[in-house]
Amino acid sequence: MDTLIENDHSFNHMLLILGAIITIIVISFAIDYLCISEIYPAAFSGIQYDQPMVFRFANLLYFSIVTFTTVGYGDITPVIPVAKLITVLEMVTAFVVIVFIISKYFKNN
Repeated sequence: MDTLIENDHSFNHMLLILGAIITIIVISFAIDYLCISEIYPAAFSGIQYDQPMVFRFANLLYFSIVTFTTVGYGDITPVIPVAKLITVLEMVTAFVVIVFIISKYFKNN
């Protein structure tokens, strides 16, 4: 019974840490996208550039979440090569994190 409680506590701790890591990754990519959109105003289609920066950040945070979760609705798309490159880096990062989570889970069971 003690082992079961210890494993459950360890699993919950791992989920908390992975949730924090994923949150940091998604927010950091959203900040990257915001910086790119400030340097290149037409870097993303589907973003209204006449909005305040807070609203653009919220839209780019949404784009980052959609990209990280591999949903890819297509309502916001990168247009210029540097935006596409950062988007691909987020996709690769998401893939590595998801593979890590799955392998860690099956390694423990």
